[in-house]
Amino acid sequence: MKILFLGDYSNLHATLASQLKELGHTVNVVSDRGVYLGSDADFALIRKPGLIGSFRYLADIIRLLPKLRGYDVVQLINPDFFDLRPGKLKFIFDYLKRNNRSVFLTLAGDDHFFIKASAENVFRFSEISVGTNPTPFAESHPEKIKQWLAPKLAKYTRYVYDNVNGGIAILPEYFIAAEPILKDKLTYIPLPINIESLKFTTPDLSGKLKIMVGIRRGGFRELQKGSLILADTARALEKQYPDRCEAVIVENQPLSVYLKLLSESHIVLDQLYAYSPATNALQTMALGKLSGSGAQPEYYQFIGEPDRGAILSLSPLDNSWKDRLEKIINNPDQLISISIEARRLVETHHDVKLLAPLFLQFWTAHK
Repeated sequence: MKILFLGDYSNLHATLASQLKELGHTVNVVSDRGVYLGSDADFALIRKPGLIGSFRYLADIIRLLPKLRGYDVVQLINPDFFDLRPGKLKFIFDYLKRNNRSVFLTLAGDDHFFIKASAENVFRFSEISVGTNPTPFAESHPEKIKQWLAPKLAKYTRYVYDNVNGGIAILPEYFIAAEPILKDKLTYIPLPINIESLKFTTPDLSGKLKIMVGIRRGGFRELQKGSLILADTARALEKQYPDRCEAVIVENQPLSVYLKLLSESHIVLDQLYAYSPATNALQTMALGKLSGSGAQPEYYQFIGEPDRGAILSLSPLDNSWKDRLEKIINNPDQLISISIEARRLVETHHDVKLLAPLFLQFWTAHK
């Protein structure tokens, strides 16, 4: 099968592409390489600031278009798979539909329907609201919410949903938001991780516990994911327990450097407003570390497992997770059993070797 991935988040499509190549398929990835992350891509499209940067970006896409034809499967990371306005995106989407056998959508990030579901309080909490109260991100960047909900983007996103062959949600919350529109064209496949590249080790408890928080500076991501709140929490714990733990705050590092820092940590606080663990959290777990991230009941329901405590379930609704974190700092021996269970959960449900065939099955059934 000949497969094209357009766009990428946290090396998701690149991870799938690598495994599909091992299975004998021809695969190409077009992305911005995650900018500073340095993700894998066969063709890099990076939009630089300013008017000249915009013209060059569009020119690069136009030059690339002839190479985006003749695929059995085109998988888009998002309706906004390129950094363009809806009108230009629709033109390229139609081009892809005409010149390839099938086009699919990965539900892996914010789009109109996910933000709409969040704004309508479909979720108990989200990156834009906690109950009926706006988050710091929503209060600071109301223009971003308006952009996602704008009529032109809403119309374009609906057009994509209506015309793709199918959609694959890699987190339960994205499935919940997309299901009313995509219906039987939608499936859930857990977020795939390259397990073999992540060496598992049980925690070394001979020194201070390292509590790591990764922050993506620039734009609004640090507010959107709650990273600044988590960094403040880590610093406060270091101040409260200076002999037991230390805060490690990491900003805008390439993926290789970031993974090394992950491997040297004991606890990694990832996302405050998520229902499910995403790439960073799952990599943390695969390495044998405690991940503080989304681990709401919906996640365990979707994977068909009970909550065995492998993830420190973060939530903006209460501070119970902070109490558990303090107990772990004061009783670090429990990190050993948590480490083993975390690795098992990722191996069982998120190994790309197990999940790549599920993508192939879905594509084959819907193309």
